[in-house]
Amino acid sequence: MPSREKENTVQPKTICLASAWIAALGSSSTAALAGLHVVDAAGVSGSFISLQAALDAAAPGDVIEVRGGEYAAITITKSVTILGAPRPTIRPPSPSEAAFHCSPAITLAGTGVGVVTLVDLDIGGLGAADWFSVFHAAIEGGGFTALRIHECIVSGPDLVYATGIGVGAEAIRTTVPLLYLCDCQIAGGENSTDVGCAAMPSGRFGIDAPNSTVVVLDSVVSGGLGSDHVACFDAFCGTSQPAQPCPCAWLGGGGGDGIRAQRVFVANSIVNGGMGMTVTDTCGLSGTLWGTQPDGAPFAAGTIVTTLRNDLALSGSIQLGGTANLAWTPGTSQLVLVSSGFGAPTDDANGTMFVDPTQLVFVDGIASGIAAASVPIPADAALIGIGLVVQVFDPNTGLTRPVADVIRP
Repeated sequence: MPSREKENTVQPKTICLASAWIAALGSSSTAALAGLHVVDAAGVSGSFISLQAALDAAAPGDVIEVRGGEYAAITITKSVTILGAPRPTIRPPSPSEAAFHCSPAITLAGTGVGVVTLVDLDIGGLGAADWFSVFHAAIEGGGFTALRIHECIVSGPDLVYATGIGVGAEAIRTTVPLLYLCDCQIAGGENSTDVGCAAMPSGRFGIDAPNSTVVVLDSVVSGGLGSDHVACFDAFCGTSQPAQPCPCAWLGGGGGDGIRAQRVFVANSIVNGGMGMTVTDTCGLSGTLWGTQPDGAPFAAGTIVTTLRNDLALSGSIQLGGTANLAWTPGTSQLVLVSSGFGAPTDDANGTMFVDPTQLVFVDGIASGIAAASVPIPADAALIGIGLVVQVFDPNTGLTRPVADVIRP
């Protein structure tokens, strides 16, 4: 994963935002946090065993702290934060060989408003690649204004029991208009087959959000693989070898594109298409490599991509009693802007604003030449799940890229 650290060429004076920061967070947390629910698979007194039961009991705006473990697929119908501490796994039940589908690990089914925030979760699943199987994404659905994903691993389903053709699925397939990824690893699922001469569909997207704005910060996103292996040209398949090795336009099996979206903002991230399938000249493992189908593109055709400068970094301990450290390129007449939430990206002559102006918790001027700040996080459990989104403004260079995290226990 790309590093979030920033090496400063200037040795700045570290400043402390303690008193104003504590006051701002304290005043905002009362309205922002209605309740904290704990999920513990070991059945600790006062906690939920079922993650879905905790979701059903939560009110909009609540935080659900999940203390490790493995949990069945869930449906989210209200604005919540799900926070792993330590990281839990969310996946549908393992399939039988006769299964022809794989349900989403997380289904988003909101009413059209609210924000869902997922923090430090491993989200994926398994699907049985029988003839002919098509699967759901790991995260699928919509009905919310925004989806925030922090430090999560999200994978399209791994296909097993290959006795036909299984068409992989995206890691994320959503209609939510605004998607933020921070410090995540996202990978589309691969196609799979045991049919020697199969004409395969292309691999799946890593993220399929054609009508959405996607912001990718400090993350890795990959499209799905075209397939593991196909043999195409011997008598069993009824075809003859083409004059030239693959890529073969008629065969399919190209890698999936990394992201399909209306617009994408990228900072300090890697976005790749998936690899195309490998092709041999005869059926079976003894065949000679004939070539590979084309890899996917980082971004699907028509996606508008904006690359942001990596001119702001967040490090340290974003948890109760810890200290967050900010570092940026020094300027003059600087302002630090801190919000408890992301807004819809807004472009102007100064750059793009990502902090939500309606949720600002701290704005302060920084002396010329200073390029770092230490931010103490109070040891107050009421702050668990509160988001932090930061940008720095300088009149000469404009707005920096955003950095963001969520306060952990």
